[in-house]
Amino acid sequence: MNRRTLLSSIVMACAMMVMMMLAGGDRAVAQQDPNCCHYTVKIATTIPNSCYPINLATRWNCNPVGTLVKTYTAPGPYVESIGIPPFPPCPPACTLAGVSLDNMSFIGPGETKRVEIGHCCYIVSFGFDIGGCIVITISGC
Repeated sequence: MNRRTLLSSIVMACAMMVMMMLAGGDRAVAQQDPNCCHYTVKIATTIPNSCYPINLATRWNCNPVGTLVKTYTAPGPYVESIGIPPFPPCPPACTLAGVSLDNMSFIGPGETKRVEIGHCCYIVSFGFDIGGCIVITISGC
């Protein structure tokens, strides 16, 4: 490899790293951080009022193992404690195995799904923010 090719490769690698850092995003990591003891539910304002309340089922792998259903009646970000009451000690955090709006078809980390319940249509996604904390996003179709 000659000097010019080496310099060109280094410049290209630096440029790619800068572009990746600038792109950012709130789905930057692929797994849950065991030190993150909360999760965020983001409910978009694009959901019609007639489609509330929204029942979000979360399936946890911890003690106790099971499914917890929470009801949301308005848009907004909600910060929730991880696990099922009585909440286990954290850290380490319980692992979220799946989320569902119909309590039948659960999606796992990194997945997005369209869900129709009655006359309402939702897009549900389950991922992680840049710190490895769980983020569940619900928006209208």
